[in-house]
Amino acid sequence: MTEHEKVIKGLECCHQINQTECFRCPYARGNGCTYALMGDVLALLKAQEPRLMSLQEVLVSSGAIWLEFEAEEGGYYRYGYAFVSCANEHMVEFIVRDGYRPLIQFPRADYLQYWRCWTTQPTQEQREMVKWDG
Repeated sequence: MTEHEKVIKGLECCHQINQTECFRCPYARGNGCTYALMGDVLALLKAQEPRLMSLQEVLVSSGAIWLEFEAEEGGYYRYGYAFVSCANEHMVEFIVRDGYRPLIQFPRADYLQYWRCWTTQPTQEQREMVKWDG
């Protein structure tokens, strides 16, 4: 059972009105089961918050990630969900759905200077709080 499945099962058991499902709960170990469950729920929720990814995380990502980059035309930034298509020691290529071009490449050396990736879509405030290295 994954950590995610364990938390869901624990919440389903606790949600039962008559509490007859406690014996099925993966957290049922004495009086502190709800504290352990809530700690795991909090950890799962925090893990879903947007955060800037390391280049290594970007290179091994298999799902959609939030891509942000400086546009060629000037100083504004474009962003959206993208998938890593391929990468080598110099470049990273993304499949994007922005209506302009299906593929876009960035030099690995420019990561965090001219392009960066987030685990999920950040708010405008989160984007502004995390400064660019460039």
